[in-house]
Amino acid sequence: MRIQIVYRVLIVILIGLLLAACGGDDDDSKKSYSVGAIMQNPTGVETWDAFKAALADQGYTEGENITYYNEPSGALLAEAVNVAELDLIFVIGGVFGGSEINGLTQAKALAGGTIPIIVASASGDPVVSGDADSLAKPGGNITGLLLLNADDKRFQWFVEMLPDDATQVAVVYDPDHMSIATQLAQIEALADQAGVELVLLATPPDDLATTDQALADIPADVGGVFLLKVWGTSIQWLEWGFAHGVPTSQDSVVLKMSIPQPLMAYGPSLEKMGQDSARLAVQVFGGTKPGDLPFEYPDFYLTIDLGVSEAIGFEVPYAVLNLADTIRRSDVSIFASEPASASAEVAVVHPEGTGACAGTITTMGGAFTICVTVPCEQLVSTDAVKYTDTVDVGGCFDAGYVGVCAAADFDTYYYEGEAAWLEVGCGFMSGKWTAAE
Repeated sequence: MRIQIVYRVLIVILIGLLLAACGGDDDDSKKSYSVGAIMQNPTGVETWDAFKAALADQGYTEGENITYYNEPSGALLAEAVNVAELDLIFVIGGVFGGSEINGLTQAKALAGGTIPIIVASASGDPVVSGDADSLAKPGGNITGLLLLNADDKRFQWFVEMLPDDATQVAVVYDPDHMSIATQLAQIEALADQAGVELVLLATPPDDLATTDQALADIPADVGGVFLLKVWGTSIQWLEWGFAHGVPTSQDSVVLKMSIPQPLMAYGPSLEKMGQDSARLAVQVFGGTKPGDLPFEYPDFYLTIDLGVSEAIGFEVPYAVLNLADTIRRSDVSIFASEPASASAEVAVVHPEGTGACAGTITTMGGAFTICVTVPCEQLVSTDAVKYTDTVDVGGCFDAGYVGVCAAADFDTYYYEGEAAWLEVGCGFMSGKWTAAE
């Protein structure tokens, strides 16, 4: 009897060794994964890059055992890949209980309650929206990192940082954000305590005309600019503050975009959120259901940028510097001079003729020198996209450009701008972005 038992144990061990040598169907290292991402804001590029880098550190190598698809909307993601074949949908940003234009809402529609979803920096309450049974045990197909509302603390520190003669602070906010009424009430109470007058500027991030009007209406002697849920147009406000020597504050620092940074930021690390999201993704790839992974809250960091403060001639009080988690000094030399005008750029890079149109395009991302592959008469400006300083040219110069957005009717060559931002904007115009080599 004892000999038979020994033989059976040996047989089981041999079978296990053979399966390990040959590779079974459950061998996670042999599986190839597909991840679809919805990133509606270009500031998410830092989180996205950190997410992929962290997965690479865990053995998920792009092009070998993992494939990524990153689009600015659910519709474009569905065009880029068969959604049913995705192992994970990664949403950067988003709002629980948001409208149909919200990236998280679009991801939920694509997932159909079955494809795992991981969110990074999502606003709202997934329990209230019905997307989770509880934060500790969601029970559905969604988990990830939620944003705490810490803008009241950020505002309090920002006001303390301003000099005594700064009697006005502009608060630029998204009037359509689901929590904006509560946050404004908190900020108004803090402003009353500090004896500061608020200049409230309601600017929906997708309304270019309203943002332009707000930039024109903001008082020239305002003591500071406080950005509240306006990630889509934050670049214009940060540039305005830098150009006018006015301190600015927003909830994050975007290190991978060539824009003036806020003088003060208080919020999560975009890079750390990508790394934490990758940690959750590894667990999902290993078979853990998102509903068994609790939602998490990222750590918040107070960051002061002395490069910006010195450039605008603003002295940050020692008391605030002493509170900072990070004191950095960004290179602001590239913002010291004005960029070349569109007309000057056109004269240099475009040949004579009438087959194309060169000029300036203005969107919620800013104003950029461009050339499109149709005559100027075919361009139609809207509230969201405006074409100015246009001139008919023979063709678009195919050197020295940042990238090209290929749409249904024509291609748009961009000769300036941040590639990550332009790619997202191209997606909103239903185009396909190709960066210059």
